[in-house]
Amino acid sequence: MSIQEIITLKYSGEPSFTYTYIQLASQAIGILIAGIILWRVNSMINNKRINQRKRSNFFETNYSKNWKK
Repeated sequence: MSIQEIITLKYSGEPSFTYTYIQLASQAIGILIAGIILWRVNSMINNKRINQRKRSNFFETNYSKNWKK
């Protein structure tokens, strides 16, 4: 492209969709980052719940503790 063609395209009066595409891309990136943050927070909360659960002693028999001996 020559300089004259670039100037003609810039000032031809056609609407530029660059701002719209940048805004759409920034929204997509923001949603992706927010999703990753929510996923990590949910994972941390779930791990805390699993660690705080009371373990059942139903399967803790004398045999299950000493079967390797």
